[in-house]
Amino acid sequence: MVKGAGITLMTPGICLSMMTDFVVAPQGVEPHSYVAIADGHKGQKMANVYAGFYDYDDAIVECLKQRRVSIVLRVKPGNCGKHDSQIVLIAFLQKVNV
Repeated sequence: MVKGAGITLMTPGICLSMMTDFVVAPQGVEPHSYVAIADGHKGQKMANVYAGFYDYDDAIVECLKQRRVSIVLRVKPGNCGKHDSQIVLIAFLQKVNV
């Protein structure tokens, strides 16, 4: 959750604005629970997970060069680092690949 000087949106808002064709509309996404492991202790945490595709700007990238690029965005207040993101992604992929 970072917001630079002179920027109106935080990082998750910028990432969401770059997405289209959501699996679940952003307004309908509810926080999901996951277990995080830090310093050998397990902790229950909550995060919103958005899934969709990259939204190309037709003025910059011509239609013939555009490819469907999947995006999974995890949003959780505070600094929980890359490890928590990996845990959420691995759990998601396990459910998709079953």
